[in-house]
Amino acid sequence: MSMGIFTLRFTNPTIFVYILKLFFIEIFVFLIGEPIVRFRYGIKIVGKKNYRLHKKEMKEGFITVYNHVLPWDCLAVSATRMGRFPEFPMWQAGFESTIGPLLRSYGGFPVVKTVHGVMNAYIAMRAVIKEHKWLHVYPEAA
Repeated sequence: MSMGIFTLRFTNPTIFVYILKLFFIEIFVFLIGEPIVRFRYGIKIVGKKNYRLHKKEMKEGFITVYNHVLPWDCLAVSATRMGRFPEFPMWQAGFESTIGPLLRSYGGFPVVKTVHGVMNAYIAMRAVIKEHKWLHVYPEAA
């Protein structure tokens, strides 16, 4: 597919389908999920101007920490930065639950309760920061 001076190539059709699926899930979350969470739980964001003050540092990747208090915490966290989605570790049981595919496409990655699984999660978290992305951690899951 040619777009002016840019050329997009999808060598593997499953990658294209996966990217397309992520796109539609992000649109759903942005247009429907976050407003529902804001309305349902009455979330009010205080100190949003702090994001603008630390914009330069946030471009280098950053970590946020927030306790589990809502069933849809990942939507509540992303509501603080509309249109931005954090990547977060989650236990394998949550990853395999009925809402697991939504959480997975939203940015969740599994943590298996073994030494090897925890080490892989640590490597994944370091990769998120090295890629200058937003890593969100729930401390009670650690």
